[in-house]
Amino acid sequence: MKIILFLEPMIQLLFHNQQYMKTIYSFLTIFLFIFNLNTDSYAVELGSILRLSLSQEYNDNLYLDPDHEEDDFITIITPGIQSSLNWQRSELSCAYDIGYSKYNAHSENDSFRHRGDIGWWWDIFQNTRLSINDTYIKSEDIADLPDQETDTNRREGYYSNNSRLNLTQRFGENRHFSVGYAYNFINYKDAESEDNQSHNASFDSTFYLNPHTGFQTHVTYTKGLYEVTSDFDETNGSLRLIHDVSRRVQINVAYDHSIMNWEEDQGADHNYQIYNPSAGIRYSFGDDGETAVNVGYFVQDIDSQQNENGLTVNGNVGRSWRFRQGNIQLTGNSGYENSQLNSDNLGFNVFYGAEFLLNYQIERNVSSTLHASYRHNDYVNSSPDDSDRADKIIASGCSLNWQFLRWLTIRFDYNFRKLDSNRDENDYIENRVLVSLNFVSQFGRTSNDQ
Repeated sequence: MKIILFLEPMIQLLFHNQQYMKTIYSFLTIFLFIFNLNTDSYAVELGSILRLSLSQEYNDNLYLDPDHEEDDFITIITPGIQSSLNWQRSELSCAYDIGYSKYNAHSENDSFRHRGDIGWWWDIFQNTRLSINDTYIKSEDIADLPDQETDTNRREGYYSNNSRLNLTQRFGENRHFSVGYAYNFINYKDAESEDNQSHNASFDSTFYLNPHTGFQTHVTYTKGLYEVTSDFDETNGSLRLIHDVSRRVQINVAYDHSIMNWEEDQGADHNYQIYNPSAGIRYSFGDDGETAVNVGYFVQDIDSQQNENGLTVNGNVGRSWRFRQGNIQLTGNSGYENSQLNSDNLGFNVFYGAEFLLNYQIERNVSSTLHASYRHNDYVNSSPDDSDRADKIIASGCSLNWQFLRWLTIRFDYNFRKLDSNRDENDYIENRVLVSLNFVSQFGRTSNDQ
């Protein structure tokens, strides 16, 4: 009976919102017609997956408020399609999901959600690959946006697009380079969050001088554009001399340099450079992951205030343990980064964190996961007018996935998230519970079959 009460808003939306049901029916009919065609006459492999998700979510702190939490039940209906075209030396894939979220108590947040993904790669020559990808997201929930580590979640909506182009050339084992370009933008309906866009160019290379010794280079240039805040130019470069001591052990010495320049008329006093020499080691566990740690010393030479400096432990610790019915993964990382181009523009920060993940196969058609993570961000010069800010982010959760039928999966998710900041107005605790029914129908041949 409690389950029926929990799913009641979703049932009402399905059977009483006729306009939306007609939209779903039209959507599915069109794609069934297009992607169920006989493709034998084409010199390509065509496959598609039609999917429909019916979800009921409970959120106990809808607006991430530290003092006045408001909860709600959210009914989400999402039809979608994933398709691919495969040629001998290239592949085109696309996916589109259109969802409608209906809030039981806060109907002003009712809205459509969209996500579209397009990817294409082409092996121009045997060792040369060109790839293009684009992702578009429109939603009222900031949690749908990847890599959004801020406390913004005001349910007023946003839309974003991320386009990427990459060219990779290989000259043999341990000799290759790649060049890339990305254009990103995000627009918020929330007046307190600033729209932005960016252009990013990158170059990466690995070149071994002999079977055991070589060097790696990484260079990126980013142009950040805002409506109000000062635009900026950021250049990052690194040079790493590496030596393979054995099949599993590699040592290196490295130097990283960053240059951050703001427009002169608004923020030139806050330009800075970062100097960071380091040395480190990487150990490979084979298929079970690797540990890579570089220890060094960084100096942030900033124009407007006293320089920041200190020891850096920059790296990633990743280890996986496999057993009969699952595996355990433990990862950790630390370093520094520039947190611009998000809703809060918090700037340069030093971070460290760890994550735990357990995957367990309970039965042949029943799987589960358990996860927990911790991250500490120290924003040492978050903005020209703010003092230093430090955030601790604790997250945990679990999920249960039951493939009830070949075309029907029932999923339960629980997620906990806590942000503990030295600025009390940013603190919050959030709990989310999600129950979803996922219907899948496959046509033709997809990349999953290969």
